[in-house]
Amino acid sequence: MHHIVSDAWSVGIFIRELSAVYNSFVDDEQSPLPALNVQYADFSRWQQHWFQGDVLAKQLSYWKQHLAGAPALLNFPTDRPRPAVQKFQGESRTLVLSRALAESLKILSRRQGATLFMTLLAAFKTLLFRYTGQTDIVVGTPVAGRNRADIEGLIGFFVNTQAIRTQLSADTSFGELLAHVRTAVLEGQARQDLPFEKLVEELQPERSLSHTPIFQVMFALQNVPMPALELSGLTVNSVVATVKTAKFDFSLSFEERADGLVGTLEYNTDLFDDTTMTRLLGHYERLLQDVVNSAETKLGDLELLTAAERAQLLVEWNDTAAERPSLLCVHQQFEQHAESDPNAIAVLCDEQSLTYGELNARANALAHQLRKLGIGTENIVAICTDRTIEMFVGTLGILKAGAAYLPLDPHYPRERLDFMLQDSGASVLLTQELIQELVSKEPDQNTDVPRANIDLDNLAYVIYTSGSTGRPKGVAVSHGALLNLVSWHNSAFNITASDRATLLAGVSFDASVWELWPYLSCGASLDIPPDDLRSSPEGLRDWITERAVTVSFVPTPVAEPMLALEWSNTSKLRMLLTGGDRLHTSPARKLPFAVVNNYGPTENAVVSTSGLIDRDGGAPGTAPTIGRPISNVGIYIVDDRGEPVPVGEILGALDAPRAHRNELGFVGEQREIGGEPRRDPSGAQHAPADAVFVGTSHA
Repeated sequence: MHHIVSDAWSVGIFIRELSAVYNSFVDDEQSPLPALNVQYADFSRWQQHWFQGDVLAKQLSYWKQHLAGAPALLNFPTDRPRPAVQKFQGESRTLVLSRALAESLKILSRRQGATLFMTLLAAFKTLLFRYTGQTDIVVGTPVAGRNRADIEGLIGFFVNTQAIRTQLSADTSFGELLAHVRTAVLEGQARQDLPFEKLVEELQPERSLSHTPIFQVMFALQNVPMPALELSGLTVNSVVATVKTAKFDFSLSFEERADGLVGTLEYNTDLFDDTTMTRLLGHYERLLQDVVNSAETKLGDLELLTAAERAQLLVEWNDTAAERPSLLCVHQQFEQHAESDPNAIAVLCDEQSLTYGELNARANALAHQLRKLGIGTENIVAICTDRTIEMFVGTLGILKAGAAYLPLDPHYPRERLDFMLQDSGASVLLTQELIQELVSKEPDQNTDVPRANIDLDNLAYVIYTSGSTGRPKGVAVSHGALLNLVSWHNSAFNITASDRATLLAGVSFDASVWELWPYLSCGASLDIPPDDLRSSPEGLRDWITERAVTVSFVPTPVAEPMLALEWSNTSKLRMLLTGGDRLHTSPARKLPFAVVNNYGPTENAVVSTSGLIDRDGGAPGTAPTIGRPISNVGIYIVDDRGEPVPVGEILGALDAPRAHRNELGFVGEQREIGGEPRRDPSGAQHAPADAVFVGTSHA
């Protein structure tokens, strides 16, 4: 029966009356049903005449005040972007709460002076708060609307909808929240006669075809017993209809049964996947189990994770341990290739090129010059060059001397360059011209491999952060961390000496580290594109095709438009890597190469997570993930208590002012110039942080 003529209460009346009349007629008896004093039409006329004037004004005044300034939309994380127009397509999932848990919830409710409905609603609001971080939450709930004895036996639509608004925070105890919910529910029920459609008409919220007004989620408890249909001489079974619609983003309704509480979650399939909603139900059940233990627990401390989820987040998804195929530093691996294949091309820049043998000899000469200046292990040598042949010679020469290199962009403001030189304590500054002078081809140049005493704990390079959140800080990265990046990269992407890669990133951008060392350590060649092509998607595509490039890292702002271009089948590109910014959408068309989205803070040696994007193109508007942790790196998303955040929960939900900061903390073997590291409870060292730990699990 459609809601326009019936509600759930009416179904119970209908079943009882059908049973009574049918059984009486089978026995040749008259209908036992008494005549009705009033009909639904009488109720409708009464409502129209009574609900006006002062009665209407008082109820309208309350609801307007109750909802004044309420958020128009619940910021619940969805699996897909909200469509411009709702299609109301839906599915449903069931949650069964045991009889023991149901009884415990009833005992808690009585102890707090509340009803079971109020307790379940308070827990539901807690769940929404933990998922969204919103401290002002409006949830819709139905009320029976049968508050007069004359209409209790009528079939018709009496149900009304109320919008229950609650303010809450991480420091609010569940008992305090329950008291607030109790007050809001009682006050609302005392003013339940105002039709919801009339309230919407009066409030005049900004309307959108993409979502319902006032609230987008609903909660209900059906505690009116539904009688069995018993017909004389017949066996009657109920059939559960399959509903494929959803009136709201999602709605959770419970029904009391002898064996406990049975909940049904109806959700919009345009917004949510089945796995997301199943996980949400599991979190709600876990939350209720924690609530019954103590009503004094703060909302931010209530447990959502099941034991299986906790193991998945902490162990299964971070089982990334992998042995490195070589324990040689990256420049030492380069030296091996220079010795075994000295004539292989290492670097191409415009019309210039250097073989592995030539590059090795020049870098050796520079290293000896640096050693004469007293440069050695743990010294920092600054190098200020463009993306040129000299940059390769300089960085290799610094590493061969046993020092760490600090790349400086010559186009940076003088003040910033001065700050980085002073703050880092760099011993020597190499410029493009100075490198050329130091490695000039004079007869007395020593081109033998210098024997610097270097191990994986020594510094390899220092990169300064952008300073967008304050004073720039130099991040000092060890040879071990760099080696881990290179070993993972070359294994994950099957890099060999036959590959031809690119160097697009500016020298002070940490991606340049990633573009250099994986390829020089395995005998591949690096091609440097002209500056005017670095920000031209079409020009860069054509250059990559012309130069037979096989692997290229392209920063996200340039990669996104490149992925929308047509690509020639003659292109040799097999892998396009991107990162450095958010990748907003998957490729819209089939591509002849793989696309990999990467994420990582400078503090954790460039890349922490990596994910292959579907080369056939993703769903329109779908943002790719940043993938999973790379080898020997652990990813832990935690709240302010250091506890793992459940999948689907918006980061920062437990502290609204930080909800969009997503600040990063880094565990592992990196060090920070100009800042003191601290230790987490596990003893690992990391930089100051709030929410996310990303780190190398061992050196």
